[in-house]
Order: sequence, then C-alpha cells, then structure tokens
Amino acid sequence: MKVTEIDGGWFEYNENNTLTNLTIGKNVTVVSNGGSRGCPKLKKITINSTKLYSHISIYEFEGIHPNAVIKVPKKQLAAYKKMLNSLKVKVIA
Repeated sequence: MKVTEIDGGWFEYNENNTLTNLTIGKNVTVVSNGGSRGCPKLKKITINSTKLYSHISIYEFEGIHPNAVIKVPKKQLAAYKKMLNSLKVKVIA
C-alpha cells in the first residue's frame, strides 16, 4: 500500500518532543490538518514527493524548530519555496 496523504495531526504535539527529522515519501500528494505542529526539536524535513498539491498551510509545521530546513526535490524547488514561503523556514534542494 502506498501512502498518498498525511492528514490529521500525524505527529502533532510529539510526545516527549523527540522528533528531529521527518521524511515525506515520494507518493504523498496531500499534507494537511495540523501535521507536525508542536514538535520544537523538528529541524530537518525531507520532502521526496514531486506531486504535492499547491498548498501547505502554515499550521502543518507550526511550532517546529525556528532554524528548521526543508529539503525538496531540485525540480520542484521554485514551486515548493513559493508554497512553503509562509512558514519562514529555509527551503533547499
């Protein structure tokens, strides 16, 4: 089974605040409803999908580490930077 959607507070308020890295798989097209909100040690997010829909809400990553970096596929860098702009985090390829 392929995971295509991450929904409903998937790591919201991570118990003991231990989550530091997160990888979003290549088949994911939707990230919504609270995501990793409240994970202050989350510093590195890798998005392998090139198929994310054109909106990720600031609430998906609210409360992550202030110096977090989101790594995205090179061919999606411009589009994902625009989509993730409201997060005020560094987006790299």
